[in-house]
Amino acid sequence: MYRKSLLLLAMTFASLSLFSQAAKNNGRIAPFEITLADGSSFKAAQLKKGPVMLVYFSPECDHCRHFTQEMLEKHKSFAGEQIVMVTFLPADEVKHFSEEFKLSSYHNVIAGTEGKTFLVRNYYNVTQFPFVVLYNKEGKQVKAFSSRPDVDNVIKAIKKQG
Repeated sequence: MYRKSLLLLAMTFASLSLFSQAAKNNGRIAPFEITLADGSSFKAAQLKKGPVMLVYFSPECDHCRHFTQEMLEKHKSFAGEQIVMVTFLPADEVKHFSEEFKLSSYHNVIAGTEGKTFLVRNYYNVTQFPFVVLYNKEGKQVKAFSSRPDVDNVIKAIKKQG
């Protein structure tokens, strides 16, 4: 109950943003720094040059869990993408989620927490989970899915960008 209340409160604050997504991020990826399940840090600046898929999620969200499962089942379609999964929940929950979905067995998937900074959440004005945003190999945003993205539609968008 406490977690759901906290999640609802966080989503309410996210919806109060006064600035549009486009005005805030200028089509570039959020300058994030996340803590991974092993306690190490990962920054946006460490991303390799190439396409990126950023997924803002909650480990306890059923839609996020379903999206992750389906994404991993169709992993070959995402082989060219660097996939960064970000949450605001603690690193121990990221660790449990990562272990459950065996994320370490996918070379191009990392998951971590931004903690209570909410930089990523506010940068994209995330109001629903999962939130997915795609960037091309030049680092420009090509598509954002803010409302329960369908994995097949994400795959179509990736193929469209080449």
